[in-house]
Amino acid sequence: MSRNYEVNVKIKGIDEKVIENYFGENFGSSFEFFMEDEENGILEGTTDICLCGGMWDYDAHKKISEYFKSINPKALVQTQWIDLENLPFEEYGDDFSQDKKNVF
Repeated sequence: MSRNYEVNVKIKGIDEKVIENYFGENFGSSFEFFMEDEENGILEGTTDICLCGGMWDYDAHKKISEYFKSINPKALVQTQWIDLENLPFEEYGDDFSQDKKNVF
C-alpha cells in the first residue's frame, strides 16, 4: 500500500541544491521553494512524496533529518506531512444517494 503526501519542509543550514537533489534522488520528486529567510539561513518549500514498502511519514522524516544532519550536524529540519488521500472535508448540498426515483 502506498500513501501520497504533500510535505512542507523547513531547513536551516543546508544549501538549496543539496535539498533539491536529495528529494529528487531519494523520493523521485521535485522540490519547490516558496520562502527564503536569508537573514536566518532558513529555506522553506514543498514536495509531493509517495511512501510505500511499509515506510510511514515519521520514518521518512527521520531518514530526511538524518541525511541533512550528516552533512551539517547543526542543521535544523522540520517536516509537515499532509495525507492527500485522507484530507478532511466538508460536504454541502443535496443527498444524491436518496434520489433513486427521480429521473429527469
